Amino acid sequence: NMPDVDAIFRLTRKLPCSFGGLPPDLPEVLAVPPRSFLPYNAQATVHLYEAFWGLLLPVTVHGRVSDIWRAYLVQRLLWDVGQVVAFVPPYVVHDRVAHDYLKDFHAELDLYLKGTSLVAFLARWSSD
Repeated sequence: NMPDVDAIFRLTRKLPCSFGGLPPDLPEVLAVPPRSFLPYNAQATVHLYEAFWGLLLPVTVHGRVSDIWRAYLVQRLLWDVGQVVAFVPPYVVHDRVAHDYLKDFHAELDLYLKGTSLVAFLARWSSD
């Protein structure tokens, strides 16, 4: 009923809302191919032992930004070690607490204003 979406979604859409999920003819696992970026947050995520380094969250930005930026950085680094991020259906139910959506919007400004530049930089960056 209340999926974890950004403040712009919450400020511009009728709530509560829900997503129907993937069509039944698709597999339940979605692996993100290299050179593609998808945001994910820090809630209900699993990291394999070999990718525990990807659990670190940036501390120089707001918490509403840090997990998304971490997701982009981790995806980029995973390409270099022959790994990818995969999404599966949820294993948990998240009871959301009340939010001030306008306050959340201000906290997420770096996502909206700098996210495209960050992803473009990571797409060009090489660890060689």
